[in-house]
Amino acid sequence: MNSQKQNFCGNSANYDSFWIKSPQNNVIIQQEEFFIVLRQNNLKMKKLKIAEHLIIYSKTKSINCLNCQLEKVKNSLVIQQGLKISKQGKYLEIFGEIDQLYDHLKKYCVQVNFLQIYKLCSVNVEKEKKKIYKIRHRVTNEEKIAKVYELDGGDMQQINKEIQILRLLKHKNIVQMEELFQEDNRLILVFDNLEGGDFAKLLNQNKFCEDNIRIIIKQILQGIVYLHDLGIFHRDLKPENILFKNQDQIEQLQIIDFALADFYCNDHKYLFTRCGTPGYVAPEILQDKKYTLNVDVFSIGVILYMLLTQKNPFIKEQYNYEQIITANYDGHIDYSEVKCSTECLDLLKKCLKVDQHKRISARDALNHPFILGTFQTEQIQFRIKTQVQLQKQQSNGSLRKIIPIGTIDSPRFSQKQSIKSLHTESPIDTTSDSPGTPKSARTENRFANLKFSKSHQWNSFRVSKFKK
Repeated sequence: MNSQKQNFCGNSANYDSFWIKSPQNNVIIQQEEFFIVLRQNNLKMKKLKIAEHLIIYSKTKSINCLNCQLEKVKNSLVIQQGLKISKQGKYLEIFGEIDQLYDHLKKYCVQVNFLQIYKLCSVNVEKEKKKIYKIRHRVTNEEKIAKVYELDGGDMQQINKEIQILRLLKHKNIVQMEELFQEDNRLILVFDNLEGGDFAKLLNQNKFCEDNIRIIIKQILQGIVYLHDLGIFHRDLKPENILFKNQDQIEQLQIIDFALADFYCNDHKYLFTRCGTPGYVAPEILQDKKYTLNVDVFSIGVILYMLLTQKNPFIKEQYNYEQIITANYDGHIDYSEVKCSTECLDLLKKCLKVDQHKRISARDALNHPFILGTFQTEQIQFRIKTQVQLQKQQSNGSLRKIIPIGTIDSPRFSQKQSIKSLHTESPIDTTSDSPGTPKSARTENRFANLKFSKSHQWNSFRVSKFKK
């Protein structure tokens, strides 16, 4: 086990530098105002421009706030509260109306005072090196979700990439990372608390008309089109990774869990190449083929199939794990139980094409007549299960008793393993000799293993001591 403390603040590449050259063009300024600035023990009034992770200090130099330490400070010479931004022994203190600036920077910087700001309420998911907590802000009482990583393992490249991607995302149908903390050897990602529950629970209600199906699939497609426009694929779309913001409101859903997301690249070298959840993976991923962004479209097709039939096309009650993988590998779909309009069936089949080159793109799917509603509505007789049927299904064992597709413990696969080797339910292969681990300069600069500095102890960070 690697017990070395880890830190986001690197010391070699320009990517990790505190001061960098100011961009000369193509910069969107998000905030511009005067602050009192403390630098080298001198206070002065300074007009600062904020652009994503940059504080543009002058025409020639800017502060790269990525993974800087961020903390609120006071100064006896200034009435107003300030922010201290520091990295590699260099720092800048900014005083004035800092609330908007703080809200903007806290997802790009790293804070170290988590337990002073938030109170731990309950554990939603617990795993060896990753836990999901419900937390409450000590001042506002607002509830949030904290994803906590233990950093004494070999998963830094994966965590770094997840954070890098989350920092880029700003879309109504994608979960937003709001803050980032480091406490001891833990890294904490803070998200909004989506109280509407996950899509998997909604599926169990078995009450979907095509209008509601359209609303749900359209939102998923909107989020995925946004991702694909950025050159990012999710690679783990499934009902458990789709949450609703509020109870009984299907009009506000968000895609979560970007642990397996990656940037598409022409050389097809990824940190993990064969990855996903059995029953939802595009066949080309299992078949060790080079794949494109529309692997996500296949997963959306599976979700659409489940909305129409309340069944996963690759998971049967009598199937064991290997049979599920084999069915998913082949990609054969039985459409005999699908009862829907012609337009809906057309979209379903186009999403579930085994040949990825014939599969519809996310953007084209978003513009499909079924999603746009530009067709004459047909009278559809949906199959609604009776309470007796539901009880019978529950007594026979549910989908989750066959394979834990809805948990963080869902099986994930590493590159060039045989189908039989996928029996294991261990996490993604993170060994140093794992094929597919990129070694390009781009990867080394962005995702190199980084060191975390030590902060105060988390003696109170125990489940047995949680208090609501």
